[in-house]
Amino acid sequence: MKTSQLTGELFEVPTYLIDNPQALSDALDEITKAPEIALDTENNSLYVYQERVCLIQISTGKKIYLFDTVKLKEMSPLNAVTSDPRIIKYIHGADYDVGGLKRDFHCVYTDGAHRHPVKARTPRAR
Repeated sequence: MKTSQLTGELFEVPTYLIDNPQALSDALDEITKAPEIALDTENNSLYVYQERVCLIQISTGKKIYLFDTVKLKEMSPLNAVTSDPRIIKYIHGADYDVGGLKRDFHCVYTDGAHRHPVKARTPRAR
């Protein structure tokens, strides 16, 4: 895989920066094998009138992939993940993130795609 693995004490899970087409293809091949993923996006909405998705973060639970969409530009291969009804997708702020992915990259979401706003859970005091 032509990726840059990020290292350091902050990275307890293998984390990869995806910033070229070959790395994108390789990462998506691995992600499509996962039964469920967590997905989040970062936008530049505070700084421009016409916002765009600048970073996509996907975790399979075993690996984290950070997609630099500014460098990649072409993200249509992401449809292999977003349109696959077998992959459960956990997306915090799903309406906003899905809207941005549809707007910027024409990502397709099938009826089987599960969009859940993930809530933090804290243990109850007894």
